[in-house]
Amino acid sequence: MAEQREERLDAKLKALATEGKWDEVLAELDHFDENNERRHREHRDDRDLTLLERQHCEGEYGFIGLDYTGGIFMEMKAMFSDLTVLWKRWSEYRVVEQAFNRRIFRYLVPVPGATEVTYNCAEHAEQMVADALELGRQLNMEGTDQDRLCADFAVRYGLLGPDVELGQAIGEEPDTPPPFRPVGTIEYGEDMDSFQKEFKHLYQHFRHANGEGETPVGELTGLLPYRLTAGRTPQLIWEIKSLESVLRLTYAALITAPSRSLKICKNCGRVYYNPRAKSEFCSTRCRNYYNVKMYRERER
Repeated sequence: MAEQREERLDAKLKALATEGKWDEVLAELDHFDENNERRHREHRDDRDLTLLERQHCEGEYGFIGLDYTGGIFMEMKAMFSDLTVLWKRWSEYRVVEQAFNRRIFRYLVPVPGATEVTYNCAEHAEQMVADALELGRQLNMEGTDQDRLCADFAVRYGLLGPDVELGQAIGEEPDTPPPFRPVGTIEYGEDMDSFQKEFKHLYQHFRHANGEGETPVGELTGLLPYRLTAGRTPQLIWEIKSLESVLRLTYAALITAPSRSLKICKNCGRVYYNPRAKSEFCSTRCRNYYNVKMYRERER
């Protein structure tokens, strides 16, 4: 069945290409990929249910040395399997200006009346890293609405909380700047220059790791606070408290893994996350556009 579908598609695409109907070629490819993804999704759902019903065997899945998605990262997943970092984000952010120490600063803050959302920011940390790198890439591009890009990231994940691990200094005066308000409150905000610098630095490190760009200024560092419980069966409990720490820790694990899962789209240049070794495109649409573009160049 699959071979027949591909043969029919191939014949149709050749006919459309001969007539120069490239928009229809792309539309047919997109439609074909959507149907394929739907079938694969249904197959994965059935397969995942079967795996969940299975009993674990010794050395299966949970064994640290077993490499399903990349050795070092698999170890990190096993080591931090119970990591939960509850973080707050708000439904809308804006940039405000406020004077402090005779200077005007720009702060990224929640919009008054925005809805509060508490979530585990470590649950989908890999995707967050890819989005952070993509934000860093776009912040380095001319003509982008940098305030909107940063606000959009904050809506999805929240602010970074860079001072939480070391102990945030809280101000009590009415005119206290947003960074000195309690983290997790609607009054808390972060300096835009510092906020953007984190993503630019991360992207610069990523580019250099891929053999591009200049050497990053300084290393990426972080803290890993933990506590070890007492008793006959001590437990290691991680007490990571900020989005910034989760972001840096996950990036470090991904960028040092033997198989790279942080990739650059061959068509649009977007940074994306995909653990499949052969992945070259951030979406089926980008893959289709690239293949059609290459085909047209060969036919010239």
